[in-house]
Amino acid sequence: MIFQPILFLLFILQLVSTQPILQNQPYKTSTLKNVEIDSQILKEYELMSNRERLSLLFYSNNPNDSSFFEKKKEVFSPITKAIPFIKSDKKTVLYSQYLNQNNEGNLLFNRVLGAAIPSDIDFYTDNPLARAEWCDSLVLENLKWNTSLVFNHVSDVSKSKGLNEKDIDVKIYSAIRLMRQSDKAFLEVSDLNSPQEVLHLYQKTEWKGIVSRIKDIDNQIFNEDSLYQYFKSGVGYIDVKEDVKEAFLNKYSTNDHFKEIQGKEKCLKLLTLKKAMNKPLKPAVVLDEFQLGYRTNIAALTCIANESGIIPIKNNLEKCKLITGSNQSEMRKSIINYVDISEKNAEHEIYNGFELDFFELLKKANNSESKKKILIISAEDLYKYRTLDYSVFEAILLTPDNSLLSQKNAVQAIYGALPCTGRLPFFLNLQIKNNFSIETRELNRLRYAEPIYLGIPPDSLFEIGSIVQNALNAEAFPGCQVLFAWKNTVVYQESYGFVDHTKKQKVDNQIIYDLASISKIAGSTVGLMFLEGQNKFSLDKNLGDYLKELNMPSAFQQIRIKNMMAHQAGLPAWIPFYKRTLNNGVISKEYYSKEKSGAFSVPVARGLYVLESMSDSIDARILAQKLGGNDYLYSDLGYYFVKKIIEKQSNEKMDVFLREKVFGPLGLRSMRYNPYLNFGLDQIAPTENDKEFRNQTIHGYVHDPGAALLGGVGGHAGLFANANDLAILMQMILNGGTYGGKEILKKEVIQKYTSVQFPEKNRRGAGFDKPTFTKKGGTACPEVSSKSYGHSGFTGTLTWADPEEEVNYVFLSNRVNPNAENWKIVKMNIRTEIQSVFYRAIKSAKFTDYSNRL
Repeated sequence: MIFQPILFLLFILQLVSTQPILQNQPYKTSTLKNVEIDSQILKEYELMSNRERLSLLFYSNNPNDSSFFEKKKEVFSPITKAIPFIKSDKKTVLYSQYLNQNNEGNLLFNRVLGAAIPSDIDFYTDNPLARAEWCDSLVLENLKWNTSLVFNHVSDVSKSKGLNEKDIDVKIYSAIRLMRQSDKAFLEVSDLNSPQEVLHLYQKTEWKGIVSRIKDIDNQIFNEDSLYQYFKSGVGYIDVKEDVKEAFLNKYSTNDHFKEIQGKEKCLKLLTLKKAMNKPLKPAVVLDEFQLGYRTNIAALTCIANESGIIPIKNNLEKCKLITGSNQSEMRKSIINYVDISEKNAEHEIYNGFELDFFELLKKANNSESKKKILIISAEDLYKYRTLDYSVFEAILLTPDNSLLSQKNAVQAIYGALPCTGRLPFFLNLQIKNNFSIETRELNRLRYAEPIYLGIPPDSLFEIGSIVQNALNAEAFPGCQVLFAWKNTVVYQESYGFVDHTKKQKVDNQIIYDLASISKIAGSTVGLMFLEGQNKFSLDKNLGDYLKELNMPSAFQQIRIKNMMAHQAGLPAWIPFYKRTLNNGVISKEYYSKEKSGAFSVPVARGLYVLESMSDSIDARILAQKLGGNDYLYSDLGYYFVKKIIEKQSNEKMDVFLREKVFGPLGLRSMRYNPYLNFGLDQIAPTENDKEFRNQTIHGYVHDPGAALLGGVGGHAGLFANANDLAILMQMILNGGTYGGKEILKKEVIQKYTSVQFPEKNRRGAGFDKPTFTKKGGTACPEVSSKSYGHSGFTGTLTWADPEEEVNYVFLSNRVNPNAENWKIVKMNIRTEIQSVFYRAIKSAKFTDYSNRL
């Protein structure tokens, strides 16, 4: 990567040499051929005088026709209404009229200079007042003209800002490029443009036409003669002071002048429009302005440097440094969805351009030892500092502006959740010219956006807050995390309440919860699926094929693992192993020690260790059970064997195996067993105040007593995570086993395990829970598809994935705090009620997949 500043004059010379001024080039009018002109329109036109015809070309024409223009304003200025997409056979044409009303509007498009150009969008404007000048776009839609329109508002092209002719060339260079790609191109100019500038633009760019809204211009500069030149050059519609209009009509309303400015065609267009205004506008697609804003912002992300293809970052555990001109705290909120940027892990560094001088930023970047330095900078800032040396950066990503949305999307592009497809809107140097682009691909990581990005009405999700608040008021749980992803995009990620019943610490998105039985799928089942994909395990074999060393009774040896994973192997539901280790309700010194020493090496809780041989005792206890029939009975016991199979076939401890093969490659920072070893207790939600077994509040240690006796790593329980990491794991499964550009599981293996194993009498998959056959009761809401799968947890957790609806739902809570006998979460149907809200919301979504174009 080499960035060598060059004299800006070289660019100007290149621009001027390649685009000669076209003096006296005649304007070739577009025609209305192939468009049937209503006979009434022709008759109306014939009855008009030349003065009336010319007057029609002015925005401020006559008061008797005010209803026509009020109707236009109604159609063209609906600030809160949708933006139409018009799809032609050549391009996608986008037009809007309220793009800079406020900060949110400014997110849609920045000025031509300050926004990278999306690869498939042919329209930029920041003019919120465009009204009647949109006549051609409306005629295009109603008459279905087979063409494309491109509008550009170039308000920076202003003599009031001291710009000379060469500056004008630079300012509109990207617009010139766009215009030349279109069959028909109309430039919108504004109050800030002098007639000289407009004529210069026309000559420079070979416009087919100019649509103008010129008003309140100094009469010494703009008079009836210059106005005549405008119309003669192709201006289709204009807004001027009344006295200028009157002077023009008095001087040029003769028949000869009228013919010179192609008045008949223009009048027929406007009269056709006038009639069309009485019909409802029916665009091909309607998108909410904020949905469009998200999509356009993403489309404008532009990569102009990418040594060795480091963007997107494939290994999100790899050290890199991000330099940005954005708010540091907001950047961290986005980055933490992908990597650990805690103080303990200095793998990723972020410098804040708002708090540091830009030159100081470059100095810090130069002094960094990181091998991967990535600059995030707005196109406008890069243009401002275009003479600086950026060679210290291995990658440079341009955003449309410095908004929070742009920064969030930039982070997502860096980590492969979004692609970079934009193009540089100006000339930077000889190597990086206008229209330059290095496209980067997605790695199918989760995206993060507001619901409206996918067309979900925001108010359709308001009910979730009410459901959770009712649950908090009823003390169903002290706090929770709720995450909902649709179409690989997290559109809802909220935390509520407190980490425990003391209400001293609020829940945030990084708090880690005990997943309880979700460990059966997130840990054990995923481990088996990985091994089956490596041909080291088969769901169709028997237990005795893998665990001969356990000296099992023959009945256990013949247990088919498929049956065991679907809970119909005849195993009892559970065994309270810990009760035999108590004397009159108090832990026995025969089995436990308050210090880690000798045979007492397995941690059970804070300051409590159990004999290492306890695992053998548990095995013997299970194998001594009498097996029942083949009827479905949910049981934890089979998963004690699953852990042993995973460890034997992988030749590693289960927690180490899963961390190396699954959790690590996915970048799951919080998903692990025994989180107290890696996180402060303030990052972990405490579970039950255990008065029956361990006589303490269980915090950072597994809640399940059986898993606790195994040192916190059980086949049936033991995993902890936050909602985001669990959603990533489930999204990998939804993706068919791939995530972040890596294949974790085989698609055919996932299909096998997530399918109903015994459809004649058992809804269960292999490890995974499934909807009930009648869709009544069960773990999931009635709206889920039959292909969906997931699991719930005793501590108050639920995760559910629906490949048919592309839904990924996670709910985490610690409803067992302080007492595990609190079952209000089940009685109030909290988890499934929230899930139902999501499904109703996506049914009401107005989503059109423009992923190939936006």
